[in-house]
Amino acid sequence: MKKLFTFLLLTLLCCVGRADLLYTELQAGTYYFFKHVSAAKYFNCNEANSNTKTARNIFVLEDAGKTTIGTEEKQLYYIKRVDDDKYVAKRTGEYITLCDATADAEPFYLGYRPGNTNHVRFYCTSTGNTGYWLATNGSSNVAAHYQNTGDGEHSGWLVTEAPRWKEMTTLLSTAAKVRFGSSLGQYTGTNTDQLTSAVAEAQALTLPNATVAGVETLITNLGLTQYSLSLNMPSANSFLRIKSTVVDGAYVTATGGEATSMALATELSKKNLLYYQPLDDNKYFVVCSSGRYVNNKNHAYYSYKSNMTISEGGEPGTYRVKPSTGDYWMSPSTIGNVSTSTTGTEAACDWTIEEINTFPITMNRNTAGSNPDNKYYASLYLPKAVTLPAGMKAYSATATNATSLSLTLVASGDDDANNVLAANTPVILCSDNNVTELPFATAVGVSPTQNVLQGSLQSVAVTSGANYVLGGANGIGFYKYNTTETPPFKAYLPASSLPTGSVSSNSFSFVFDDDDLTAISEAVKRADAESNLIYDLNGNIVNNPQKGHIYIRNNKTVKF
Repeated sequence: MKKLFTFLLLTLLCCVGRADLLYTELQAGTYYFFKHVSAAKYFNCNEANSNTKTARNIFVLEDAGKTTIGTEEKQLYYIKRVDDDKYVAKRTGEYITLCDATADAEPFYLGYRPGNTNHVRFYCTSTGNTGYWLATNGSSNVAAHYQNTGDGEHSGWLVTEAPRWKEMTTLLSTAAKVRFGSSLGQYTGTNTDQLTSAVAEAQALTLPNATVAGVETLITNLGLTQYSLSLNMPSANSFLRIKSTVVDGAYVTATGGEATSMALATELSKKNLLYYQPLDDNKYFVVCSSGRYVNNKNHAYYSYKSNMTISEGGEPGTYRVKPSTGDYWMSPSTIGNVSTSTTGTEAACDWTIEEINTFPITMNRNTAGSNPDNKYYASLYLPKAVTLPAGMKAYSATATNATSLSLTLVASGDDDANNVLAANTPVILCSDNNVTELPFATAVGVSPTQNVLQGSLQSVAVTSGANYVLGGANGIGFYKYNTTETPPFKAYLPASSLPTGSVSSNSFSFVFDDDDLTAISEAVKRADAESNLIYDLNGNIVNNPQKGHIYIRNNKTVKF
């Protein structure tokens, strides 16, 4: 009894410590490494057998049915390399070949090498191939081949379970692209630290050091569905750029004229800056350079527009864009234009979307006319508040006579308490420096109580000459705008807002109501050129100037 107990104990200890599997323990659906007994190299089909475990060494057995060998029923298996989903093909020569389908694959039954029960042998069963098995040439590094004679070690394999490495790396390739945060392309979710840790652990893991249990845990933790991920979507009333994921560095860009396809371009400009406009419960793309809408895939006239639905793309952090005019999605074409896809499932339909937090402006320096002040000017009308930099001021306007505008300070970059220009406020900007962009602000800002200036976010049809726009060819001022559309994202002066008798004027100059008097109204200066009269800043004669006020006399500004 004692001898029997000792035998059973030794047998149990041997089984517990044994890593190699018996052929009777192998089963379909499980991943394995096949290590050659004599060469101590891992089976790699038609490629050179390797010394270490690689993804090319992992195989899975697939059920191939049953057959009878002699009087014994045998379970058959196909051997498939997991890395490329190719099967060990039926024997056609000495060396092993691969195939894509089970119809051409060799069905094997399993046994052991005579005299060595832990050495697995794979026997062929296809017509003309019975009696052959998988082997290798001794200790050489050549690919495995078929053999039908000899019972040496070159015909036996040590089999160990392999981790589901391909499944893990596939999940990792997706999970590693997930970013958490509040920006576009990023996600919110639950228990996100677990995903972040799993990604880091999987990226650091090497196959020779991987365990079956460890990889299974990573496969579980890399699965995205458990984290309730939600991709941040673009907000209405924001400025965006849409970037291709298949054409390197290319943005959806308006390069053509009316009714031409949007193109793809790498240079950043207002042509690829899109305003995501909320209007009538829909959202539209307005091209900032032209004020025209994106209709379907075209750069369209202002009256034609597509409601743009943005949804999550196929790859993490990407988006798909679906116009309302047609059952298709935006995608890049082979000729560098924006095209459409009828399915929306292709990788090309995935776009990254960038939210732009500044608005580009172009300022003109006042160096012309009879009173150049060398300052920089621009008009502006934006749907979002902006912060003015030091040296820049924003003015609203009122028209007090037939040739000049009275400008009232609205916001100043030199005043931290009043440096935010409110949204939807048409203004004239005056700056000491050539500013090229303005950052959007989180603060609300202030709006003027009176303002004859107007603005629009897209080009709107108007009668030619019915508006004045900022210009500087003959000195900074507002000049008649002889086109049939309003300028987008800029302030303009409608003739209908002017005092009676001023609609025949071709231009208006400025009179500032703050201390910045370097651009005094030309009309005022001309009137004062040949007299000693005193004028207020609007050009009116003043008989009784008041102490502390600023006036014009002898073509100069004076303070009484």
